[in-house]
Formats: sequence, structure tokens, C-alpha cells
Amino acid sequence: MNNNEAAQFVFHALYGLKFLQEFAIALEDTPNKQISVFLSEFQNRIAWSNPEKYAPYNTHTLFFYLYGSILLPQQTFFNQIPAWDIDTIRSQSWGTLQYLEIHKWETKEKTLPSFIKAIRNSLAHGRFDYIPIGKYTFEDVRRGKNAPYFSIVFHEFGLRDFIFLLAAGCLFNKW
Repeated sequence: MNNNEAAQFVFHALYGLKFLQEFAIALEDTPNKQISVFLSEFQNRIAWSNPEKYAPYNTHTLFFYLYGSILLPQQTFFNQIPAWDIDTIRSQSWGTLQYLEIHKWETKEKTLPSFIKAIRNSLAHGRFDYIPIGKYTFEDVRRGKNAPYFSIVFHEFGLRDFIFLLAAGCLFNKW
């Protein structure tokens, strides 16, 4: 991720928070207003000049939410994540891992905790990207190395399902 991409990421994350804050206030003041009307007013208020309309759900805000749905659970609940072998998980379709392409994973231990940790590292160190056809790439690099040892592509709906199942596991200890 270069500086321009990082700036766009932060920019969209801040506007995502601003949108949610203003929407909550507007909902209280005008509960019958349609969200499409509020969104149009919000775009005018922030002087959105991009050719695409601002959307509260876009690739940048998705990555913003990934921080809270992968980094925090991985750090906080790491010890309760079962050490399931990733191939067993894929055959049982946990987290719809059939929508996952593992391009490279050079490690002896291919378990759910090591998988989540590699994704967490990818997010924490800015080694992720969005491919416009609805796919997200994640890479992790070992300390002192330049080439990634972990490189995956998640299809959007598979990533979403994975995040929800991870959250359920961490929050309710339902694995």
C-alpha cells in the first residue's frame, strides 16, 4: 500500500464514521426520512466531488471494519481460537473458505490461529488490497524478508462470512 492509497483509506474511514454519526443524529430528528434522501444530502454537505457517489459501504470502509473485526479479536481472543487444521475447516466450509484462494503459505502450522494471525499482520502492516471484481488480497512477510510467505485472495462474500463466524466464535465462544 503506497501513501496515496493509505491516505484514501484514512479519508474513507473518517467519512464512514462521519456518515454513521450524522445518520444516527438525523434518524433521531427525522425518523421517517429515507436513507437515500439522507445519503444525497450527506454527499452535498461534504461536497463529494468524485464521479462515483459516496457510499457508506465501500472497499475502504470494509478494510476499516476489518481492523475491528480481525485485529482486535485476534489479539484479544487468540487463546480461545481452536487450532483447527485449515484443510479440515475448508472441507467443513467454516467461514465459506471455499471462496478463498491460497496462493502461498509457507509454514509448517496451517491452522486457524496462524491463518488469522497472517491476515491480522497483513492488515496491521498495510499489505492488503482490493481487486475491483470483488476480491481482497492479503500478504504477510516474515521479519527481515521482502518476499511474502503468505499470500491469499478472499472473494468478498467469503470474507464477509468468515468475519461473521470469527466474531461469533470470539464473542460467544461458539466455534
